[in-house]
Amino acid sequence: MFSVTESLTHAGLQLQAKLQGRIPADVKNPFDGVEPNFDVFGVKANKGILIALGVIWAISIVYSGGKVLTSLNKFNAAKSHHDSEGVTKGKEHVIKSGSILVGVVIVPVIVGALVAIGNTIAKA
Repeated sequence: MFSVTESLTHAGLQLQAKLQGRIPADVKNPFDGVEPNFDVFGVKANKGILIALGVIWAISIVYSGGKVLTSLNKFNAAKSHHDSEGVTKGKEHVIKSGSILVGVVIVPVIVGALVAIGNTIAKA
């Protein structure tokens, strides 16, 4: 009797064998040479779009940072009143808002790094 993993591997190999003769080896990538570019809207619009994205990112950081401070304040208030239920809820809110703040800060950095790596590879 086959295990689930062996069955899936076997099914994958069968599918690969069936498709191998049907897919041509020299398929052209339709996105070769395509780069994201806002110049189609004009130089002023390009600068405006970048400024708007920067402002949105800054507002997101300030808002999520405020949420972290608010949740820390609620957590400390519950802790000082010896409210165990409030401490538990406050802890959950601190973790959630802190995670959102980290995500807001780190995601654009990761996307920028991936774009830079992609441009480097494309130019090579």
